[in-house]
Amino acid sequence: MAHCRRQPIAPDTVLYESFGGRGALCNPEAIFRAAHADVRLHRLEHVWAIDPAQMGSPSVRALAQTPRVRVVERGSRAYWMALSTAGTLINNATFLPQFSKRAGQTYLNTWHGTPLKHMGFDMPNGAVESANVTRNFLAADYLLSQNPFMTERMYLTGYRLRGILPGRILELGYPRTDLQHDGGLVASVRLALDDAGYDLAGRRVVLYAPTWRGATFGRPQNNAAELLATVARLQAALGDEVRVLLKPHPSVARFARELPEGHGVVVPDEMPTNVVLGLADTLVTDFSSIFFDYLSLGRPIVFFAPDAEDYSIDRGMYWPATELPGALCSDEDQLAGALRTALAGDEAEALAERRRRWQDELTAEDTGDSSARVVELLFAGASPVGGAHAAGVSGSAAALPGSRTGSPGTPATAAAAPPAEKQRLLLYPGGMRPNGITVSVLNLLARLDYDRFDVTVICAKPRSAAEARTQALVDPRARLLLRVGGMNGSKANQLVRRVFQRPGLIRVAQRLGSQRRLWQAEVERCFGGARFDRAIDFSGYAQFWAQLVLAAPADKRAIWLHNDLAAEANRPVNGRTPMKRSLGAVARLYASFDSLVSVSPALSRINEAAFRGIAPRSRFVSARNVMSVTAPSATAEEENGPWLSRMSEQGTFWFITVGRYSAEKNQERLIRAFALVHAERQETRLILVGYGPLHARLTAVVEELGLEDSVFLTGALSTPLQLMEAADAFVLSSDWEGQPMVLLEAATVGLPIVSVAFGSVSSALPGDELHVVERTVPALADGLRAALDGAVTAARLDIADYNRSALTEFAEAIDEGAVR
Repeated sequence: MAHCRRQPIAPDTVLYESFGGRGALCNPEAIFRAAHADVRLHRLEHVWAIDPAQMGSPSVRALAQTPRVRVVERGSRAYWMALSTAGTLINNATFLPQFSKRAGQTYLNTWHGTPLKHMGFDMPNGAVESANVTRNFLAADYLLSQNPFMTERMYLTGYRLRGILPGRILELGYPRTDLQHDGGLVASVRLALDDAGYDLAGRRVVLYAPTWRGATFGRPQNNAAELLATVARLQAALGDEVRVLLKPHPSVARFARELPEGHGVVVPDEMPTNVVLGLADTLVTDFSSIFFDYLSLGRPIVFFAPDAEDYSIDRGMYWPATELPGALCSDEDQLAGALRTALAGDEAEALAERRRRWQDELTAEDTGDSSARVVELLFAGASPVGGAHAAGVSGSAAALPGSRTGSPGTPATAAAAPPAEKQRLLLYPGGMRPNGITVSVLNLLARLDYDRFDVTVICAKPRSAAEARTQALVDPRARLLLRVGGMNGSKANQLVRRVFQRPGLIRVAQRLGSQRRLWQAEVERCFGGARFDRAIDFSGYAQFWAQLVLAAPADKRAIWLHNDLAAEANRPVNGRTPMKRSLGAVARLYASFDSLVSVSPALSRINEAAFRGIAPRSRFVSARNVMSVTAPSATAEEENGPWLSRMSEQGTFWFITVGRYSAEKNQERLIRAFALVHAERQETRLILVGYGPLHARLTAVVEELGLEDSVFLTGALSTPLQLMEAADAFVLSSDWEGQPMVLLEAATVGLPIVSVAFGSVSSALPGDELHVVERTVPALADGLRAALDGAVTAARLDIADYNRSALTEFAEAIDEGAVR
């Protein structure tokens, strides 16, 4: 692919792809048909991408014999060459994750229907399901919209494109609907179907076109036999004067074609759906967006949805089923009756009026010439601007959008430019594992001012259930983009990238033109043409993501330093320093960031001293973490219950610590200090909330000291704050920390706090709220005794006031405002 991307752009080549290569279908086919027939455009070469399984079909073979048309197998070398060099790209779904539009290419994404079902981020698990779709939309120069509702509810809201979309949304109607208004074409297709054994002569046609069922589009439920059985029963009920045809969703059609009952019933895939709509006297569907196309014909629609309530709950719909523009049927007897009424022209006036209203609102541009308007825009230089909508096209989930401005047939656009007053943030939150950084970024995202900031969060697709759960906690007002696919680029450039990841070489790599182009291509692959005002690496631990943030198109870039990074890099683990190389490489990138943001002023001074030779002093700033105290969930209540019961024992004094069981937290020192105190005061107890690699070691120390009845390791708990509230004092024994959120949480519940003197302890809490001791077992034991004797004052923290300050510090830090 790297070789293909080095070839010159062919401005007169057009690449079309429909439904992942299933054929010449939908809007791309209609645009192709119009462009190919236009005598002004005979200079164009038309290339169709076809799935290997479809290459032998009669329609594809015929297409390949058409003058000025070439067919390439999707995924082949010829395909990648065409995708990399065609001047115009047209798709009704998505190009593969490897795709990245090049300078000089124009990309039109037509999509494949006005949605009735929830789309994009409105779907369950929407960020994961929509990752490559959103990526394609951001790469597109134009997004085609059938109507204002689709513009607002699907593109701008459902896929969260408002505020970030670099391209334009064109309300030009749907080119594929031109086919259903072409009387000559419809008549010829009717004859072709009749000749193929569909027996349509002299009969009225009912078209049954249901959508797919299943968990995802890629794994549809095979309900083909059920659909064919329904068709057979309908055919028997309606009699010989009517012919019932089945047009399943493309993801299910292959199953239906394989069954003998499908012969003469299942409409061939290569037959354009909209031509078949044109010959249908009545449409039967469930939740397929096909009915929006059919509306423009002004003919009856019947909705057959036995599972309407369940489907609406599982997938969600933008309109209640009871408000759809046709009779709603829940069983086949109702369906047969509704069809008889519709075919006889006896539809209730209220129902007909509702359908006409939907038709006027949603198909005003589907007037038979949409393809011509798109062709004029793409190839003849026509301006897309006619009767134009403002950026915020109206529309809601439960009501039809408002009336259009301009007249039907007038090209219209909907600009999706961000409101000028919003600052666009791109933020990498880290790996989203359940840890302190993840808690901090979730708290920040929950409390940002979304009237001030437009926030895009970029991270990897979840690799574990734990990561998926934390990603699901990202505030829904933020736009969560998941990186799919991998970097493009030649093997030589990728080898150079890996070799130059070493700390001493990474700055050299940044100066290489080939490496700058490699990262720029990756940014364009991930974000298309989107631009940001600020790019933020909130993790600060991963070299790949730090480099991606640096390459992002933004005015300023910031990286967070959550710890004493020099100490972290040199931390020994089993006699080795596993973080030294990776953190060393990240540190070498500090000079390229505008702000190096530590999470407390004291920590900023420590990191500045450690890295003063890499970046100037003025770039070291601080912004404390935002915090949150939430009510425990039912799961947390269940987890914490046994421990809370134990902690309620009369006459006991409970010390608590919360943190990962790892070397830098040094809970072993705390256990040994507690042993000294417990020998004197038998009523004392110690509970260690957390999990981690040293669980077995800490358990062994407890057993060695004979403290099994007074020291307890809980393992991971989702909401330990309940246990803090039940404790008598909080203790922290870490060798180093950034800004330990557990101290803030302990302060919110008013606990006395004893802490060892880690490097940034002086700004761990506002004011002088900590009892600080030296990092030795005897000193920590003295701190525990002070808490027992009531000599440690309970900490206090006003969360609202603290968060206001922390959010101000965040905004100043990303704008290079030093908070020292």
